Amino acid sequence: MEYCKKERESGIELLKIIAIFLIVVSHVVQTLDSANYFFDLNLNGYIDLKNVTSNFQQFIVTSMRYFGSLGNLIFVICSSWFFVEKKGKFTRKIVNVIVDSLSISLLLLLVFILCKVPITNFDIISSFRPIHYVSNWYINVYILFLLSMPLLNLIVSKTSKKQLLKINIVSVTLYFIIYFLVNSYFYSDVFLFFTIFFVVAYIKKYCSNMVCNIKLNKVLLLLGFLSIFIFLFTLNYLGLKNPNSNINLQYWNKNNNPFLLLISLSLFVIFKNKKFKSSGVNSISSLSLYVYLIHESILIKKYTRVYIWSYIYNQFSYKFIILEVFVYSILLMIFSLIASFIYKYIIKKYIDILLDKIYNSGIIRRLYKKIEGKIYFLDNKKW
Repeated sequence: MEYCKKERESGIELLKIIAIFLIVVSHVVQTLDSANYFFDLNLNGYIDLKNVTSNFQQFIVTSMRYFGSLGNLIFVICSSWFFVEKKGKFTRKIVNVIVDSLSISLLLLLVFILCKVPITNFDIISSFRPIHYVSNWYINVYILFLLSMPLLNLIVSKTSKKQLLKINIVSVTLYFIIYFLVNSYFYSDVFLFFTIFFVVAYIKKYCSNMVCNIKLNKVLLLLGFLSIFIFLFTLNYLGLKNPNSNINLQYWNKNNNPFLLLISLSLFVIFKNKKFKSSGVNSISSLSLYVYLIHESILIKKYTRVYIWSYIYNQFSYKFIILEVFVYSILLMIFSLIASFIYKYIIKKYIDILLDKIYNSGIIRRLYKKIEGKIYFLDNKKW
């Protein structure tokens, strides 16, 4: 089987930049929506974006909350594409994610302390556990995803085309249809990532024509966007006509939204087929994880983002709320990129030197062997 091109170019990297910006926009809107609820700050200017509205600008801003789930799906799809049938271990990558998360969190804590920001003891403790699910669900799930990668690739390599298709039909039906329509306590973000991985694996192995068909994917992209917009518009209209209906416009803002999956998959194919190489694009794309960790840090989220919205409301009101969201998001993105650049090219090199010494010393390998030996001992012991 042949693909358009096997080498990694800048098309997918550009899509990752767009995805992280979509996530930043969504989080900026989320702060506008829920800061008072989560942090009990009693600041001015926060609005409930779950409610139906006759204000066009507020409806558009409400729709922007869906950008976050779209960005998440794009990142999982991009990662899955490169991870499918990838040889080797993911240990070093997992360690890097954990170390980067902790390092950035503690560095931000140090900055806030030096700036004498009155942070709580709870927030200090939270800064020491940045990969906790409540603090940062995506990084938590991504680490579990990486840990499971050898098993996922083993499944893909050992199953036939027909078997892999059955896996996809069952998992997509469960996660993108049943669990999308009905909130269920069986839902798991980790298994959602697995589902996307199997979908991408099937497309990569058996759908080479679809991967190269730009026209088809542009149609699917348009269909996905129209579906989301019509869906939200209809819900909002029904809510306005029936004030007692208690319609929640954010109810369908989920990572397992099938329309968002359609949009993200078609976007991936379109950008994958953009044949160009740019060191600048690739360099910015490599900062995506750091941008996410910085702008979504508990300290930035609670002590910076919320007060910026309060300042905007007090100084300018929300007369041009759509413009304000984009300007705010662009400035936050630029700040996060600058901070990410400083971390990666100035601070991280010293952290990498320390990690290399730990790796080369064999401490981790000896620790693993020791744990493995204990497990074998317990397994063979006659109780």
